[in-house]
Amino acid sequence: MSAGRAAFARSRDALERLAGAHVRYVPERLSSWAALILVAGAIGLLAPGASHGASVEGQVFEVVNPEVPMNQWTRVPSAGAYVIVHWQGTIPRLGHAESVCLHAAIGKTDARGRFEVSGSWAAPKGFPVIRKDPAVTVHKPGFEQQSDFRSGGGPVVRTLVRSKLAAEQRVALLSMYAEAGCRDHDTFKIIALGDPQGVATRFYRALYEEAQALGPLSPASDHDLATLREMAGVPQPAEPPWHIRVIRPQGARPAAPAPADRP
Repeated sequence: MSAGRAAFARSRDALERLAGAHVRYVPERLSSWAALILVAGAIGLLAPGASHGASVEGQVFEVVNPEVPMNQWTRVPSAGAYVIVHWQGTIPRLGHAESVCLHAAIGKTDARGRFEVSGSWAAPKGFPVIRKDPAVTVHKPGFEQQSDFRSGGGPVVRTLVRSKLAAEQRVALLSMYAEAGCRDHDTFKIIALGDPQGVATRFYRALYEEAQALGPLSPASDHDLATLREMAGVPQPAEPPWHIRVIRPQGARPAAPAPADRP
């Protein structure tokens, strides 16, 4: 598998895990379920229906010399990168645990590549929720996320490199970024990202503009482009007009002449 395809697969899998977090059931043995209850106080137990809030901070870098081996990369702070944070949790149930997306919010890095994204939400009613470490996704036009590490609950660090994805793969990834966020449990529709910095509108527009800059795309990308237009508030192109052709009934055709008798 090429490096571009591997990067695309990693990003796609991470986003699909986030998108499905609210309906994903993970079977657990009863012993594992009991262990979750015992450690809940240590990792954060959210009272049902109560309001909660948190913030995630960190720094984003970009590589200026991706042509050299990775251990020789030079990283500089990446300004203007969009950062999406998903706060997630686990609801322990008898015999299994359910993963739930609690809240998602977006922010942007400053001139030093630093960010702080905050959010608040009400925990699901009826069951206590054990909060998990938040998931952080970073996007900057023309780049893709290379690393994903966090040291001991400290600040998040992400590294971006220039994207080498084919146009169709890139637009598919942009479409998945556009659909990042929690989904309503009943309607499965995307819940609007929390936007304390007021950057979401520009984020969706940037995704659409990057897709447009990729040039003509195959019909296989039509669905992804429609998603990007919808999230950016761009009107969908008009469908081609219907062409009606009148087919008039035809009279009976004359019978074919009988073959001539042979002498």
